[in-house]
Amino acid sequence: YEQLVAKGLGSAEAGKDVQASELFDRALDMWRGAALVDVGKGPILEIEAMRLQESRLSTLEHRIKADLRLGRHAELLTELTALTARHPLHEGLHAHHIVAMCRSGRQWQALEIYQALRDRFIDELGLEPSPRLRRLHQAVLASDPALDIMPKPRREEAEPHLAF
Repeated sequence: YEQLVAKGLGSAEAGKDVQASELFDRALDMWRGAALVDVGKGPILEIEAMRLQESRLSTLEHRIKADLRLGRHAELLTELTALTARHPLHEGLHAHHIVAMCRSGRQWQALEIYQALRDRFIDELGLEPSPRLRRLHQAVLASDPALDIMPKPRREEAEPHLAF
């Protein structure tokens, strides 16, 4: 798993998004359920299980980023809807969901996602979303062209990273 993730990260950094997405997918396919679910856990193994769960979520987020750069926003909508419901305070997943909605021509739903997350943050944590997410919200409101998919050159390269 960790070797595939490392290779996927290298491919993503090199702008090889198709390869990165495939490597992340192969790594994620190795998972079946929660980490160390069949093992009696003490404090040390509990920490390791949390580390593995966080690693899986991070890998999933890297795969989603690669897929967004490849223009697979419509295919991601169902997955992102489920992920944001499962992780209601995860800003990164919500940001990807907002971008995918915008690129699918559903800006009003992207704004609803942001507003629901903001309300949840305020109600549950007494906090505003991060500056990064607030910039993304402003970009949606302004129909910022940076949210659009950049046309791919002939060789596989990553699109410029959004500042959100």
